[in-house]
Formats: sequence, C-alpha cells, structure tokens
Amino acid sequence: MKKTKFTDSPYLKNEIFKTRFLADDLIAAATVICVALPLSLALALASGMDPMSGVITSVIGGIICGLLGGSKLSISGPANAMPILTATVIHQYGVGGLAVLILVCGALQITSGSFGFGRFIRFTPLPVIYGFTAGIGSLLFVNQLPRALGLPPPDQSYTINILMHVFGSIRTIQTQSLLIAILTILVFFLFPKLSKKVPSPLLAVLIPSFLVTILHIKTPIIGHLPSTLPLWNWPHLPTNNLGDFVSLIFVAFSLMSIETLLSSVGVEKVTHERSNPDKELIAQGIANLGSGLFGGLPITSVLARSVLNVEAGAKTRRSSVFHSLFLVFSILFLSPWMSQIPVAVLAGLILSVALRMLHPKEFIKLWKVSRSESFVGMLTFIAITFIGLISGIQAGLAAALVITAFRLGNTSAKIDIFGFSGLSHLSINGSLTFMSAATIEGIRRKLESESIQKGLIVDMSRVKEMDSSGAIQFLEVLDPNIQKRKVAFVGLSSKNKSIFLKLNYKVNLAGLIASNDNEVFKILDHSPEEKNLNRLRYGVERFKHIIGSEYGTLFIQLAQTQYPHTLFITCCDSRIDPNLITSTDPGELFVLRNIGNLIPQANGDCTPAEGAAIEFAIAVLGVKEVVICGHSECGAIKGFLSGEPMMPSEMEKVPHIVTWLKQLEELRPKLSSGCSVREAVEVNVIQQIENLKSYPIVREKLLQGHLRIHAWYYDIGETEVEEWNESERSFSPISPTPALG
Repeated sequence: MKKTKFTDSPYLKNEIFKTRFLADDLIAAATVICVALPLSLALALASGMDPMSGVITSVIGGIICGLLGGSKLSISGPANAMPILTATVIHQYGVGGLAVLILVCGALQITSGSFGFGRFIRFTPLPVIYGFTAGIGSLLFVNQLPRALGLPPPDQSYTINILMHVFGSIRTIQTQSLLIAILTILVFFLFPKLSKKVPSPLLAVLIPSFLVTILHIKTPIIGHLPSTLPLWNWPHLPTNNLGDFVSLIFVAFSLMSIETLLSSVGVEKVTHERSNPDKELIAQGIANLGSGLFGGLPITSVLARSVLNVEAGAKTRRSSVFHSLFLVFSILFLSPWMSQIPVAVLAGLILSVALRMLHPKEFIKLWKVSRSESFVGMLTFIAITFIGLISGIQAGLAAALVITAFRLGNTSAKIDIFGFSGLSHLSINGSLTFMSAATIEGIRRKLESESIQKGLIVDMSRVKEMDSSGAIQFLEVLDPNIQKRKVAFVGLSSKNKSIFLKLNYKVNLAGLIASNDNEVFKILDHSPEEKNLNRLRYGVERFKHIIGSEYGTLFIQLAQTQYPHTLFITCCDSRIDPNLITSTDPGELFVLRNIGNLIPQANGDCTPAEGAAIEFAIAVLGVKEVVICGHSECGAIKGFLSGEPMMPSEMEKVPHIVTWLKQLEELRPKLSSGCSVREAVEVNVIQQIENLKSYPIVREKLLQGHLRIHAWYYDIGETEVEEWNESERSFSPISPTPALG
C-alpha cells in the first residue's frame, strides 16, 4: 500500500499554506492591526479589565476563528457592543464570573452550530437590535465620561449615578484630560474626510499621545502592561444570585451570536461569497473557550475590522492569523510604549465608538417605515440606558411580541350588498384567531344592521391565519344565517378549510364551502333560471366594488390606450383563460380566440376576422411576441379525428362549423395512423405557425428580428404549460428556450 506523505495532507494543501496572495494578506493584516490594537486596549479598559486582556482576546479570536470560521475574511475579537455587559458581570460576579460566562457562552455556541441553529439566531427583531446597539452606545458614552474628564469613577455604574457624579464633580474636572479626549474624537471623525489610507482609530491614539509626550502634559496613563502571554486560569463558578447570572449568560450568548452572524452577513455583501453561519458559530465558541481560560473578553466577529480587512486586499484566512501574530509581537515588544498611552485618549476613542453606535439615521428610517417598530427600538434604547441591559432587552422583546400579537389579531371586515343579485358579500382581511374577538364582535354588529335576503357570500381568500378559537367565534356570529343555509364560504385555503371541517360544528360545513364562485350559487340554491344570470351580475358587481378598486391605477392608464406585448392565439374552450394561466394583468395580452386555435392561410376563404386581428396586433399595436396555444382534449381535434363528429342531419344545422373545421384537413398527411388527441393537437399548433408566416406583415417583422413566435400546449387537468423546443423537436415544460420565429 502506498504511504501517504505528510505534505499530501488535504489540510496542508489549503490555500493558507500556499505562497499565492501572501503579500496581500500581510498588507491587509498590517492595516487591520492599526484599528484592532487601539480598540482592543480601549474596549478592555471600558469593560473594567486590564487593557492587555483586549489584545489577548483579539489574538485568540484572530487565530481560531480565522482558521476554523465559516466566514472566510472575517476578523474576530472584542466587540463594541459587549463592554457594558462585561462590566456588569465583573461588577456583580468578579473576573472569575466573567470567565465562567464566556466559557458557557462558548459551549452554547458550539452546541448551537453543531445542531444547525445558526439561522435561528437571526430571529431577534431588528428594532430590538437597533435599540440595543444605540443603548449600548449611550451606556458606553456615559460610562467613559468620568475618564474623559479626569474624574475618579463613581461608586455605582448606573447612568443616573454616573451623570449625578459628573455634575457633582464639575469643579474638579481636569481640563487637560477633557481637551485630550476632544482631540481624540476630532481626529477619529475628521481625519477620514481628509484621507482613508491610514485608519483613523490609529491616528486618534498616536496624535494625542504624541502631543502629550512632547508637551509634557501631566495626565493619567495606562501604566504597566505585561510583556508576556497570560497563563491558563481555571475560573470558579459564582455562588450568589445564580438566577440573574443565568439570565446574563443567555443575554451574552444571544448578543455574541447575533453580532457574529450580522457581521458575517455584512462581509457576504462586500465579498459576494456565502458564509456558513453554523460553522462560524462553532469557531466562535471554540475561540470563546480559549478566551475564558486565558482571561480574555467575549469574542465576536467584528464587522468594521472585517470590512477593513476586505478593503485592504485580504485574499485568504491568513490575514486574520497574521493580524493575531502582529498583536503577539506588540505584546512582546511594544508594551513599554503602549503603557504610556493616556487614559483620556482611550476614553476619547470609546466615546467616538459610542457616538457612532447611536445611529440616529437608523431610527429616522425606521420611523418612516413603521411607527410601531420604531417605538420598540426606542423603548429598548431608553430601558437599556436608564434601567439596565437585561431589563431593556426584555422590554424591547415584550413590546415586539405585543405588537406582533396585535397584528395577528388585527382583522378587517367589509360587507357589500349587491343590488342586482340581492346578495350580501362579506370579505375578511387578516387573521381569525383567539385574539380577533373584538373584530369578530364588530362583524356581528355589522351583520345585525344589514338585512341578509338571498344569501351571504363569505370571501375568506385573504384570511392569513386562523385557529379553532377564532373559527368557532366567527361561525357563532354567522350561525343564524348558517341555520337557514343562507351562507356560502369561498376562498378558503386548504389549511383553513381543514380547520373548518375538523371543528365538528352543529351544521355540516362541507356543504357550505365552495371551491369557486359558480358553486356559490348552487349552495345558495338559486333557481336554474336565476342562477346563471345572477352569477354574472354578482361577478360584475364584485368586480366593480372589490376587484376593480385594486386595479384602479392600471385602469386609469389603460383608459386612453393599450400597449400589449403579446398576441395570444388560443381556442374558444371555456376551460382556458389566457390571463389566468399566464398570470397577466389587463392590457398585457391581445387575445385572438376561435374553435381549434386555427389560423387560416392569408387570402383564404376564412381570413377576414383572423387576418384583421393579426395585422392589427402586429402592425398597429406593435406586439413583439406571438403565442399559439393548443390544449388537452380539444373538441375540434377530437371531432376531426373521429371522421364524422355529427349525424348528417345535425351537420346541416351547423354549416359554419363544418366549413371551419375543413381547414384541419391539411393535418392529415402529417398525422400517424391511430395518433392520440394530444399528438394531433401538437401537430395542429405547429401547422398554425406555418400558416401565420403566410401573412406579409408577419414575414416582414420576422426578417427584421422584431417578432418571435412560440408554440404552447396547455394540459388542463395537470395545469401544466409546455413549449415547443425546436432543437429537441418536442414539447417540454415552460423554460427560456429559443422561439420558433
């Protein structure tokens, strides 16, 4: 057996072990570290941790997620959204509690990814995410104010306490710290308008720090930073307030996972490469296990750094690994210089990030789209800012659920009395659930105010959702008319019909459910002489009152002229509706119908009507497409194949039919002995193509390339439309195949 070399390993054949794009990945990594390094220090400080823990987090996240993640060019590390939650955990449970939280969240991410739950994380309502992000931004801003002003931190970290602490200490504000923080913010926001070649977070740290050094400004600095990697540290589970701790774990898990998946989606939009959310979750979980054991912070994929990585020219996963190696280099060799960074500079950097997270434009957009959703976002924002993280998220989710429930129960009803037919028409739009009680009661009052004479047609085609409670309540409202058999239900979906039939109602509902409007009149027991005409009158009034209003704008456009794109030639058969089978609106099809969808030869005995329609459609209206559509079980073809469709005495009564069907004789030489009706229909359709080409206007437009001709076959029972494929010489289900013309 042939031995497998170590270098033959599929893993070693991965792109990260090839020299291709090596320079691109190194340059991208060097660019990303300019943002990752200062932000890692600042986010760790904002979390209440040693600044170096932020760098360690970026190192672990960059290597593990870079190698194992489901998003090729994402960069992982400490996220902007997590410091407040991290600080809350440390304040209540200590650094050991934070480590346990990160480890558990990591395990949950691995489990979720392994079971394919990655896609479900995205079910968090978007307004809650907006409100959470903005709320975190406001908390970050308020929490960093004391550092930016050179004040000692307050005893409590609640927003009101911090603001009262700042206002109470306003006389002791250190002007130099405030000016340094303001300069940091100005560089962060203004420098990108001058140049985007150098990342603004790096300059926002370097420029103020340089000025502090050369001007010998006295201000608090970071202080001593270790120049070695941390050791393994096994954390201890907190013993107090475990219920609240579990809640924090699930909040952190959700936020870390959502942040990661949203970042992956953002990278997809930039790179146009699909990510694997489950694989990404597993990688993030493994990285968080490492971060928890080595004293790091929660790890997520970070959109800003990921996009910067792509824009800087990264091509493979190596850029993430290289960025981590550069960070290790900074720990080992740059710690003495990083320790001299003023605290006010990092505070100013976090204030800049916090201002960017507020996203007022997003709330304005949300307000314009949906006032109720903007309310959810604003409620989440206010609750997080002034009450707390968990309470804010709970308030936002509760509001979103209440609004969703309200929408599910929000049903409208309209009753029309149709004069000609004497029928009442009740249309339901929305849901019929246990939450629709108020609306159903409103329907009762409407029905009591109307006089149902010849019957009530209940149109349920727009009932989106229905449960047994809503169905029973609705039927109780209709019960007086149901008992008199004056009700017919139409438009029920298969699901809603199943609910109706399973209710075991006191009346057999199956006999009151119509599959179409024609059956409605059978159910309502109209006399035969009234039924057909009333059906048409009802249809006209329903069109005028209900359907016509939906096409109002279209009819205004069509009132003056028409611009059909297709001449549709088909049979008069009542089972064929060209607009129905093509799902087209009024004004799109110019329809020519006759028995057998026949096109007489130009200048023949039968051409005046057909020839006039063809010339008008092509020469005057300028249609670009012609469809000739035959159908299954065509009566004209069946009569032609049988030889003598009628008795001689009967044929004398219909001389025009006899004369018309004589045109089919041209098919005989092309038909095989004993051919089926379908085969004859197909041959007939192809023959009509040739007949159509006998018209001068058709030949002219075909030569100019301004017209295309298609042959279709419609199977009525299967509701399948097939098209003739010239290259394969057969009909097949509709697809973008070349036209015959």
